[in-house]
Amino acid sequence: MFVVTRLSGGALVAALSILATDAALAQKRPDAAYNAKDIALEVSAGSQLRRGERLLDPLVATIWTKMTFKGAGPCSADACPLNFNGETVYARRSRVTLVGVADTGGSSGSGSTGSTGTTQTDPAKLQRGDQGERVRKLQEALNKGGATLVVDGNYGRGTVAAVEDYQRKNKLKVDGIAGRETLKLIGV
Repeated sequence: MFVVTRLSGGALVAALSILATDAALAQKRPDAAYNAKDIALEVSAGSQLRRGERLLDPLVATIWTKMTFKGAGPCSADACPLNFNGETVYARRSRVTLVGVADTGGSSGSGSTGSTGTTQTDPAKLQRGDQGERVRKLQEALNKGGATLVVDGNYGRGTVAAVEDYQRKNKLKVDGIAGRETLKLIGV
């Protein structure tokens, strides 16, 4: 709470807009004990994902761009559980914003951006950390070409290695990212 005395007209307007912005943002944040299961949660850039709710729990990843994930259960006073590559991890509740109902699309562990059933940074490509039906189709296509992936819709280490192998065999740029060329050639 701020106590303000003697503000000029412009300073008062600026202070009120900052307070209004903070109030609007706070309404989008999940409350403690909010059940975020099957809800899309946006995690702000620079957030850390941990295996537990405490700051000293093991670090799984640091999110460098704003990303959307499927929630994995009730939030606590400090953190919200998220589904990250099929694993339940926790992000600080102050770094999480409610987005909407996640479209599970019948695939376990899929995140969501809107209703696409995927967690992606760029819709024109698939890369490590992406989840959903398009990743599942990519994994199926790679398996038809000789890979032995578990078709789970999670773009993890195995999928990266299979994409790199496919790119190597087809004389594409080997980066483990299924970009436009790789996706077109593989038929996804």
